[in-house]
Amino acid sequence: MTARPVVILDDVALPGGPVDDALLGPLLLAQGMDGADEIVRIHRPEPTAAFSRRDSRLPGFERAAEGCRAAGFTPVIRPQGANWRRTTEAAS
Repeated sequence: MTARPVVILDDVALPGGPVDDALLGPLLLAQGMDGADEIVRIHRPEPTAAFSRRDSRLPGFERAAEGCRAAGFTPVIRPQGANWRRTTEAAS
């Protein structure tokens, strides 16, 4: 078995949010990254409360978002998926 180079990125912050984040791997691989053909990204997200678009249209959403901010979470609206979820460094 031949060892292949792997690029490890430890908590690289990207402007532009999740879309830019999803494009990071293919972009770095396309640029060569020392001949690596695999990337491992270790990411620790900031405290976030993710809501679906459906959640954002329900009565009380703004109040819920304000409560999230008051508790130290940034509310975000995901383009699709299930109902709200919060993340912290302690969450697994």
